[in-house]
Amino acid sequence: MIADIIPTKKLPRSLSALSYLVPENLSGQIKVGQLVTIPLRGSFTTGVVANLHSKRPPRHFTLKYLTSLASDKIVFTNQQIQLFSLLSKYYLSSASLFVHYSLPKILPSEWPLLPDQLASRRVSFRPRPPHYFWWATETDKYHHYQKLLLASGPGQVLIVVPKITDISALAAKLDLSSQKYLPVHSDLPRAAYFHAWLSALNNQKQIFIGTRSACFLPFSHLRLVIVDNEHSPDHKQYDLTPRYEVSQVCENNCRLHRAELIFSSPTPSLAGYYRFHPKSPKTNRHIELADLRYELENKNYTFLSDLLTNSIAKVLSDQKNVFLFLNKKGAARSNRCADCGHTFLCPTCSLPLVKQSDNRLACYYCQHFEDLPPFCPVCGGPNFQSLGLGTQKIATYLRRLYPSHSIAVLDSSTSNQNISESQIVVGTEFALDKIDWPKFGLVSLVNADELWYHSEFLSNERAYQTIISLLTRAPKNAKLIIQTFSPESALIRSLITNNPREFYQSELLFREKFRYPPFVSLVKISIQNHHSNTCQSQAKKLYQKLVSLHLPAELSEPFPIARQKIRGRFKYNLILKTKDLPSTLSALENLPSDILIDVNPQTLLD
Repeated sequence: MIADIIPTKKLPRSLSALSYLVPENLSGQIKVGQLVTIPLRGSFTTGVVANLHSKRPPRHFTLKYLTSLASDKIVFTNQQIQLFSLLSKYYLSSASLFVHYSLPKILPSEWPLLPDQLASRRVSFRPRPPHYFWWATETDKYHHYQKLLLASGPGQVLIVVPKITDISALAAKLDLSSQKYLPVHSDLPRAAYFHAWLSALNNQKQIFIGTRSACFLPFSHLRLVIVDNEHSPDHKQYDLTPRYEVSQVCENNCRLHRAELIFSSPTPSLAGYYRFHPKSPKTNRHIELADLRYELENKNYTFLSDLLTNSIAKVLSDQKNVFLFLNKKGAARSNRCADCGHTFLCPTCSLPLVKQSDNRLACYYCQHFEDLPPFCPVCGGPNFQSLGLGTQKIATYLRRLYPSHSIAVLDSSTSNQNISESQIVVGTEFALDKIDWPKFGLVSLVNADELWYHSEFLSNERAYQTIISLLTRAPKNAKLIIQTFSPESALIRSLITNNPREFYQSELLFREKFRYPPFVSLVKISIQNHHSNTCQSQAKKLYQKLVSLHLPAELSEPFPIARQKIRGRFKYNLILKTKDLPSTLSALENLPSDILIDVNPQTLLD
């Protein structure tokens, strides 16, 4: 008998399962899903039994015997093993990576709790194809989820949320006590994660709410999966291999389990909109526009329009609070010497350092901080210029305008600040889940254009989703003001007219014209090195190699990322645009493992 084993040790992308002979004394005991001990590269490691068969390899291959069973208990289900195999082919990552990251640490005393075998599951229903629920208010969402939970019947339900903080918040809105659901996320203590694993395997809990890591639990009777806020970029693991997406994992999972899959969002991703054509809910938001071009023509050079200034004064007099949204932290976006033009850059990633209110310079990508020197390190000049607009700069200006009111900044750099007594809050996207919204009578975007003036192909989509996320949270009776230099854009028009179709159709035309998803698939291939010249040279060699493969794809020349370095290493990207993703991936599967491959990337410039 031969066993195909997926090692728990990380393997190169070209290796997923390794074949071993099964000793005769184990042939009656070994089962798919068990952990076994195997010899590998001069030592021993564990692996999961993925398949048992009698097919012999070619004669020139000599198979080794697996050493022993780690336990006679089942750890992984058949569906999990099949899922790891499917994902490893799609994301060009070894299946061992999925096993490595999902396997819980099991103490000797816990092995008896695992099952000897899994009960066969009879599926007596045919689930609907994946479908979309597009909601307008959070109340609509929670009511719909409660109906789905009541109608789900026997079996397990998984709700996948973008962030860890969303788990308890959603459970509270659904009136689920801690006994009725299990939270699952990557920060769980070892014992809690094993408990979640065991509960899924033994069908001890019905409802699981978790982040993307919850998708890899060994569900034994999965019946329903809900992907909450499907549009969120947090549903993609973008900074570690394997770089998988929740949507892809859940679709495969539901296909293997014959479970129902529902995507849910107030702002569907463009891919979701194009695929499902969901019906948009009716909304009746009254939004006022402040044209910042008109403000400049009338010599108003502040970042507050007359409309916004007057509205702030009115709302404060009515004893209501004000929230001003700007997705830029700090007091300024960049700082330079007025004498020689020297710009202060992060030593790690080379992005401009952001000035904080305490005269410190910060890089929020790398968490690098340094003091602003009294003199320019290049020319010795004492004159510095702060360029751009940040949350702290707005707050400083507002304190001069409204000295008798409490004004707070709420972003990731001021996360410990108490805002309960503040009448004006200036915040980034970080603040949206931390505000007591019924207290607010005015919600405004200080400069909407900041959200989409980027080179990324997703910038318009992300901007629209961010704005809708803000407007969805605002109280019904709150005044809504958007300040913009582009009132004629399709994005702004769709917001003002409560017609999301206008934005989606406009963005689809743009994507089709310039060959971006959903009309093609993207693959990002990256080279990293501590030395800039070496990294560039390796990227050029890789480009030539890819050209020689005659891929069914459009290939870009290599280019450096926007911030030049990540974690101290330079990085060059190459972008593939293809309508034949399977053939393209098949041609790339033998690339060395130190080359990063990101299928369906969220960013092209990083």
